[in-house]
Amino acid sequence: MEFRFKTFEIDHIVPRSQNGSDHISNLQLLCPNCNRRKGNKSMKEFVEIMKAEKEAELKLFYGLHGN
Repeated sequence: MEFRFKTFEIDHIVPRSQNGSDHISNLQLLCPNCNRRKGNKSMKEFVEIMKAEKEAELKLFYGLHGN
């Protein structure tokens, strides 16, 4: 898989809507899809949502396959 700089967007780790700053320590690069999914959630909130989604997918997969 090849990533090109132009495919990334600058994101606020703690969104400005949650009093996050524009300081470089609060900025990160995300692909456009992840940036849209993250929206105005903090990175911590976003990661927890992603973990829950992955766990639900695994439960469904193993439930369907009887493991």
